[in-house]
Amino acid sequence: MPERHPLRETDDGAILKVFVKPNAKRTELAGYDEWRDRVIFAVKAKAQEGEANKMLIDLMSELLNVRKRSIEIVSGKASREKSVLIRDLNATEVKFSLGIRTIPGIDADQIPTGGEE
Repeated sequence: MPERHPLRETDDGAILKVFVKPNAKRTELAGYDEWRDRVIFAVKAKAQEGEANKMLIDLMSELLNVRKRSIEIVSGKASREKSVLIRDLNATEVKFSLGIRTIPGIDADQIPTGGEE
């Protein structure tokens, strides 16, 4: 069984596995879910008509200092568990931009490249 990593590099950029908590009190990077192996984002928007997805992209764009069009939800658009492609940054840059230096599976020396999730 391959090691689990919430962040990996691809030819197109970095893919971050996230868990979104809609209808939250605040919109923020909220931590890491070790069981799901996903970075948690809380968003104020409700999970309807793509509002939470839009707010997630807005937040990630702000935290990563990239254009919104550089961020794409590549799987899980209708789920709380999503895979998000970040173009214009590699996995190490994503890791440090989000300040997730101590999350298991996101050791800069061991970030996987390519392959399946």
